[in-house]
Amino acid sequence: LDRIGDEVARATSIVRYAPGSEFSQHVHTGGEEFVVLEGVFQDEHGDFPAGSYIRNPPQSQHKPGSKEGCVIFVKLWQ
Repeated sequence: LDRIGDEVARATSIVRYAPGSEFSQHVHTGGEEFVVLEGVFQDEHGDFPAGSYIRNPPQSQHKPGSKEGCVIFVKLWQ
């Protein structure tokens, strides 16, 4: 939706996780915040159903994924 920068960027996007997908553990140097629009987002901090708002502060890390699939609205480096 909006992006300022290349690999490391201030970005706003909609991300769709396919069922059973996951990303490797990573650090959010500039932090991130997102809202779960559909499905259930998961990481080692819990299961977050549609309507959940999550803010991961700068230098936080996690291993995200979704067993059933989900759609999130995410902002990085805000």
